[in-house]
Amino acid sequence: MKILHTSDWHLGREFYGYDLREYQEQFLAQMLGLLREFQPDALVIAGDVLDKKNPADVDVLMLSEFICAANEYCHVVIISGNHDGASRLGFLSDVLHRVGVHIVSRGSQVGIPIEIPNREGNLAGRLYPIPYLYPHQEREELSTWTDTEGNPHPDAWLEQNAAHSESEAPQQRLLPGKTGIINAAALRRIGNDILARGRTVPLIGIAHDNFTKNFTPPEDEVGKYTVGSLPNVDNTVLATLGGVVSGNQGLDYFALGHIHKCYPVIKSSGFEAWYSGSPLPYATDDTNDKYVLAVEINPAHEVTVEKIPLSMPYQVCEFNDSFENLLNLGNPKYAGLHDAFCQITLTENYTPENALQRIKSIFPRMTRLQTSSKTGGTAKWVTEAVSPLEFTKTFLKNAQCSEEAILLVETIYEELVKGGSK
Repeated sequence: MKILHTSDWHLGREFYGYDLREYQEQFLAQMLGLLREFQPDALVIAGDVLDKKNPADVDVLMLSEFICAANEYCHVVIISGNHDGASRLGFLSDVLHRVGVHIVSRGSQVGIPIEIPNREGNLAGRLYPIPYLYPHQEREELSTWTDTEGNPHPDAWLEQNAAHSESEAPQQRLLPGKTGIINAAALRRIGNDILARGRTVPLIGIAHDNFTKNFTPPEDEVGKYTVGSLPNVDNTVLATLGGVVSGNQGLDYFALGHIHKCYPVIKSSGFEAWYSGSPLPYATDDTNDKYVLAVEINPAHEVTVEKIPLSMPYQVCEFNDSFENLLNLGNPKYAGLHDAFCQITLTENYTPENALQRIKSIFPRMTRLQTSSKTGGTAKWVTEAVSPLEFTKTFLKNAQCSEEAILLVETIYEELVKGGSK
């Protein structure tokens, strides 16, 4: 079985007010080219395909046109992420499923595999999607699972915790609304289905969450391995499917979304779990190396993952340097980076005169300018003891404004107090 794994497109995203639609359209064109080249059995998009829960019409149209084009090459599987509006993204999903477009956005769909045929029409493999799960919304659904004979059972967590009375009926016993517990319950649904069906074909899971609890990134790159504010979930539950299986008896590969850097959280013989990362950098501390993952699993459940580099229409970076060095157009340190989206920190402990305008003339896409430290006193909130004039003067002194400017502000303030108009 062959898939292309991608995630976190964030269609409709802006970069500090800059419109990225042109660049996202370029990526989608690249994506169609990769589908033509690799001829996968399925394209897997692991969540956050849209940036807003209530997206603009133009962004929905962009996604719709891409899905229609991609479906000419293979099955398309999309799960909702924490940015996607699950109900909107899942609109007409049951109808689309019939033509090979599978959109999974509800907890009730967890544990039901999507069977993907190969080019000859035979079963290539099964995909097990888990959309982003809001713990309190999905706890009732995931507190039980149904076996192949249609019998409901309480989730294993409920059976193992004595805090819940044995006299309660299964439908009355609910899981706590905690991310880790809810995700483990979803994984157990998948594990129970695999135990019932067997492992006769390649098996792939898909999820969108922060499975980084047992992953330690390089100290100097921590920002590139984190995004958003979702609590991190124990990633060891991916291999064991919440404790249902052991060894290499579960999934072969887990396609993950949410983190914007491409890397494996688990890479072992018989099981791999990867974040594909976003196709474009969406923060100045992000990486400029972006990929789509080509994953192939043979009948012996051996996994091969290839990182396919994407061409970048823009770059992001962060600089720490002196005002003089930054203004030097011939500085080789910044060759090719003048059009990058960048955050700049001046090594001076003050803000030079007209610093923002002058640096913007060299780095027009600068998103933020700051100094390494500030001198002067700390302004207090305006109170009965601190007048607006005192507050403003302290602010201007901290910003290294000239004495002439501060005197001018004093004059204007006195005129206003007197009721003057000059």
